[in-house]
Amino acid sequence: MSVIINQEQQELHCSASYPVLDLLRSDLRLTGTKAACKEGDCGACLVLLGTLEQDGLSYRAVNSCILPAGDVEGRHLVTIEGLSSQQSQQINPVGALLVQEGGSQCGFCSPGVVIAMTAYLLTAPAFDKQSALASVSGNLCRCTGYTAIKRAVLGMERFFTRDATSPGLPPPGEERLQFLVHTKVLPPYFLDTSSRLKKIQSTSPNSGKATPDQVNRVSADKAQIIAGGTDFFVQHREASREENILFLSREKKLRGIRREGTRCLIGAGTTFSELEESPIMQEMIPAITQHFERIASLPIRNRATLGGNIVNASPIADGTIYLLALDAQLHLQHKKTHRRVALKDFFKGYKDLDLQEGELIEQIEFPALKEQTLFNFEKVCQRSHLDIASVNSAISLYAPKGRIEEVHISAGGVAAIPQYLGKTVQYLAGKEITEEVIYRAAEIAESEVAPISDSRGSATYKRLLLGQLLKAHFAQFLPAPLGGHV
Repeated sequence: MSVIINQEQQELHCSASYPVLDLLRSDLRLTGTKAACKEGDCGACLVLLGTLEQDGLSYRAVNSCILPAGDVEGRHLVTIEGLSSQQSQQINPVGALLVQEGGSQCGFCSPGVVIAMTAYLLTAPAFDKQSALASVSGNLCRCTGYTAIKRAVLGMERFFTRDATSPGLPPPGEERLQFLVHTKVLPPYFLDTSSRLKKIQSTSPNSGKATPDQVNRVSADKAQIIAGGTDFFVQHREASREENILFLSREKKLRGIRREGTRCLIGAGTTFSELEESPIMQEMIPAITQHFERIASLPIRNRATLGGNIVNASPIADGTIYLLALDAQLHLQHKKTHRRVALKDFFKGYKDLDLQEGELIEQIEFPALKEQTLFNFEKVCQRSHLDIASVNSAISLYAPKGRIEEVHISAGGVAAIPQYLGKTVQYLAGKEITEEVIYRAAEIAESEVAPISDSRGSATYKRLLLGQLLKAHFAQFLPAPLGGHV
């Protein structure tokens, strides 16, 4: 497996499922990347992963502890060591910013923070405080707090500012890369990495990709199919090293978001970050960025795919709950056979899916939201961010004149499967939106679910919480507050 790690091209001779964190620290002795939680939760092990796309080289910050070596083939992997020029003994400007603001205390989290900040400089269209702070949402500090780190993050604004001494950051892409090299944020070797990767891929055209023959042999070989693997490699960190794994993260036919007339199509391998950044989705759901900030951390969203979120079949899968409220359908494919199934009919029981052996989710389709359609996502968990939901819910509502013409509501954490609230939807259809109707809908929602008591709350708590979330949806939409407590 050929990969460029920092400035050097490496030939990897290891299991495809070998964690990149272990490869870096144990095999290559690049120990600046730190090992801590090994579950993708803390950001100490962040690296930059560069991928050749149609419009150039694209970088994302990802967790190396749950990144398999087989999925970096033909890519550019950058560690904290790779952000400093070999000819310079000076700390890179992003690291210097962290030091100047007192943001590096014991220093254990600092490499991951610098990687996250650098990824923001590479990808952000423009600077704003909210998105800058969100860029380090996956980084935990175990010392005295985040105030100094936040100051350093907000200090990145200077790179975007146009003044007499600087033209400011150009748009993301080749010009942005050149600017960051010129300002010594990145070392010069970044400028020829794209051509080097093209050469690697020209000599090995299927580098990092699953061929059609491999996909068709999935059933016979009993291969484990992986896209982002953000859940799989947490649950199977050691056992996965011996498994037969098929990687789908770079299958072009499984990626992308497009609109065709009155329908939207999303490749099952599309990541949460790609969905969040899609102009198509942002136009239909202006609050999608705020919604997705409640879903995992940015490095996880950079890897996690919608198809993987669906087939993992967690009853509280945020992406599935989101798509259920969009009345999504799945396009399933096995060899030359294709079929469709409604997402709300896909789950037959706990971890029991309407998915035949060897079938893959190829695309996710949903009706494009009509103008004036309202959409909301709610999630309650023990922590406000970076946590699994106790209960989550989403709704799409089309009621242009106050009468509900179309509505779809979903709920997670209240049944063995991600649940479409069919009885509640049926009750609301055609109704005028009144406080009485909303409260009655909440009662119906509570009656059609079957939560269990667990570490995230009692069954009674979850049932009542769902009713409150349904009221919260409407509270977001209505000009006047609902009576009572929501």
